[in-house]
Amino acid sequence: MFKTTLQMLNGDSMFSSSRQSSATDVIDKSSTPAIPVKFRNDIETLQEYYAQDFREGLEICLTLKDALVLLPRDRARTDAYNALACWMKDNLGVSLTIKSQKTK
Repeated sequence: MFKTTLQMLNGDSMFSSSRQSSATDVIDKSSTPAIPVKFRNDIETLQEYYAQDFREGLEICLTLKDALVLLPRDRARTDAYNALACWMKDNLGVSLTIKSQKTK
């Protein structure tokens, strides 16, 4: 215990290096998160479509028909966009809602 106290007072490299590594673990929320490859084209398309308005708090409501034109999928169902909508909400703060004409 006494040795540990002396090492702390002397600024031993073991303690300073562990302190540095914990400081790098802090995530900077102001930086843009890395966009996964599977969502990259979709997000780029939406950013082009909404140009300067693409920011945190944006709510995007599309019909399924429009979504399939902008963001093509193999399955023509609203649940094909769930993963994209969840990722955008969690990481970008943008709400994406796809509505089908069949569901009321």
